[in-house]
Amino acid sequence: MTDTFFEKRREYFLRDHYDKTFAKKAAVRTAFIKRLSAFEVHGERQLMLSKERPCLFVANHSAAYVMDVLFMFQMFVDAGLDSNVRGLAHRVAWHPPFSIAPLHKVGAVYAHPEVAGHFVEQGKSLLVFPGGDKEVFRLFKDRYQVDLAERTGFICLAQKYEMPIIPITICGTHAMFLQLMKMPRLSRFMKKYFRASHISLNASQMALIMAGLNPLMWPLIPMLAMKNIVPLPSKVRVDVGRPIKLQSGISDDSAYDIVSKKMQHQLINAAEQRTCPWF
Repeated sequence: MTDTFFEKRREYFLRDHYDKTFAKKAAVRTAFIKRLSAFEVHGERQLMLSKERPCLFVANHSAAYVMDVLFMFQMFVDAGLDSNVRGLAHRVAWHPPFSIAPLHKVGAVYAHPEVAGHFVEQGKSLLVFPGGDKEVFRLFKDRYQVDLAERTGFICLAQKYEMPIIPITICGTHAMFLQLMKMPRLSRFMKKYFRASHISLNASQMALIMAGLNPLMWPLIPMLAMKNIVPLPSKVRVDVGRPIKLQSGISDDSAYDIVSKKMQHQLINAAEQRTCPWF
C-alpha cells in the first residue's frame, strides 16, 4: 500500500536534519530525567559496535509515550553515539501537536523502509521500536511482556543490509503512566487517520474524564490535566544485549522469535530486580 503521507514529503524525509548543536542543548535540558528516575544502563559496551559498522538497535516500547525516546537519546549521548544513530519515528510523530517537538533535530527520521535504507547506506545505525503503538498502549498488567506486534520489517532490514541486531529492553517506564482501559472505537479512528491502531486510557486520563462529568470535581481538572504530562516517579533500567547475527537464509518468523525471546528474557531479568512496579 502506497504511503501518500511519505510520498508528498519524500525529499524532506530523506534529508538528514540532525543538528549537533541543538542535540547537545537538548541533552542538557532533558538530563534531569536521569536523576529523577535513577536511570541506569547495563551492557552499554555492546553499543560500541555501532562505531565500527551500522547496527540495528531493537527496543521495546513501554507505556510512557516519549519517555522511552528521551531515555534512549540520553543513553546514546552518554555513549557519544547520538550523531551516528537515527531513530525511526511513527507517522503520528509528524502530525500536530507532536510535530511541534523538533525530534528530527536530535536524530528522529520517518519510519519507512526507503528512509531506513537511505540512512543505513550513509553509515548510520538505526533504533527501532517494532511494537510501536500496540506495545506503548498495552495495559499495565502486561508491563513485563515484550510484544513486537508480529512486525518483521526490522528483520528484513537487518538481513538486507547484513546488520547485527542489538536487543534493548527498557524496564520501569511502564509505571510512569498506568494504562488501564482499552479504547477500541478511538483506536479505529486513529488507525484511519494516523495508522495507530491501538489506544488505551491511563489512570490520569480516566480521572480527568470523571472530573469533567462531575461539577464537584471541576476544581481538580487543572491538576489532573497536568498529571497527564508529568509522569509518576519510577526507576528506569535499560539492558543492552549482545549482538544477534542472523544466519543466512533464516526465515523472518524464526528470526523474529529469536529476537523477541531474547528481549523477553532481558525484560524479565530486569523485572525480577524490582521490589515493586516503581522501584
